[in-house]
Amino acid sequence: MPTFAALFMASLSASKFWFHDPSGLSPARGQGMFPGVMKTFFLLSCSLALLATTALAGQDIPVSALPQAVKNSLASNFPKGRAFEAEIKRRNDRPYYEVKLRHRDVVIEVEVSPRGEILDVDRD
Repeated sequence: MPTFAALFMASLSASKFWFHDPSGLSPARGQGMFPGVMKTFFLLSCSLALLATTALAGQDIPVSALPQAVKNSLASNFPKGRAFEAEIKRRNDRPYYEVKLRHRDVVIEVEVSPRGEILDVDRD
């Protein structure tokens, strides 16, 4: 996943390409060939970076694709619960799994580390 810093550097590289005046006859020093466009391009790049990180906040995965340590932890802590939905997320640049279990008529949302440590439990 591209970070904001990487997208920012890419926008700066692109700005050097688009705003370079090979003739040296810029209307005013520092404005380049298209004055005012740099600000718009930068704001658009920041908006896209924010949108990309928001869209990639969590990714659904099949329950069968959960790591064995996560499956074992869920089975031992919630023996009668049946996982029906799983998602991989990141917090502080560390991955964790958010798994929804159904036990009778109760839905339980469990956050589990890749090593199988239970991080949080919410009952709906």
